[in-house]
Amino acid sequence: MDHGYIYSYIENKILSNEFSADQKMLSENQICIKFNVSRTLARDVYKELVVDGYLYSIHGKGYFVNDKKYWMKNIGLDKKYPHSEYKNEILDFKIELPNWFVENYKLNKNDYNCFTKARYLNNKQRHLSYVFLNNKLILNMDLKEIKKSVVNYLKKDFEFKKSYNFIKIEKATKFDADFFSINENDFIVCQYSVIYHNDEIVLQCSLDKRPIEYLNFGYIANV
Repeated sequence: MDHGYIYSYIENKILSNEFSADQKMLSENQICIKFNVSRTLARDVYKELVVDGYLYSIHGKGYFVNDKKYWMKNIGLDKKYPHSEYKNEILDFKIELPNWFVENYKLNKNDYNCFTKARYLNNKQRHLSYVFLNNKLILNMDLKEIKKSVVNYLKKDFEFKKSYNFIKIEKATKFDADFFSINENDFIVCQYSVIYHNDEIVLQCSLDKRPIEYLNFGYIANV
C-alpha cells in the first residue's frame, strides 16, 4: 500500500462520517500492521492529515478526528457533494491584486500573477475565485494543476507556515453580476485569504466570491 492509498482510505472514512469528531485513530504501529507499511510512511500520512485539518494530535495519546469545521474548509466541492456534478474552469478575465491585500500585508502587486477560477455545481455558478500566486517563488506555473487544486499544487513544493481568512459582505462588480446572473451592486460574500510560506513571505492570496444565499455555508466552511 502506498501513501496516497492510506491517506484516501482515512479521508473517505472521515468524509462519510464513519469516523466521528474526537474519535481516536489507530496508532502508527497499528497502521503499519493493517497496511503492511513502514512506521515512517504511517507517520507521514498522519502528519499530512493533520496539516489538512482532518486530524489533530495529542502528545503521548495519539491522533484524533477533528471537528468538521476544521477540515471542511480544505476540501473541494467535489468531495463536499460527491453525488453532484462539479467542475472547474480557468477564465481569461484577470484583476490586479486587490488593495486590501496590498495595504494589510504590504505586498507588491507586480509580484503576484492572477488566475481566475469559475466553479460550477450541477451546472450552476457557485464560486468565482481570484487566485494570486507569488511569481518570485513559483517560477513555472502549471495551469492544469492550478485548475484542479491550487492548494494541492502548492503543497508539492512548499510548506505552509500559516494562513488567514477574512469574510466580508461587498457589492457585486459588473463582472460578478454577469457571472452569477444577479444585479450589479447586489451584495455577495467575499472571502479574503492568505497563505504564508514562512513568517515573512506570502505565497498565495485569494479572493473567493459567492452569492449572498451561500452566506451560512461560506461562514461555516471557513471558520
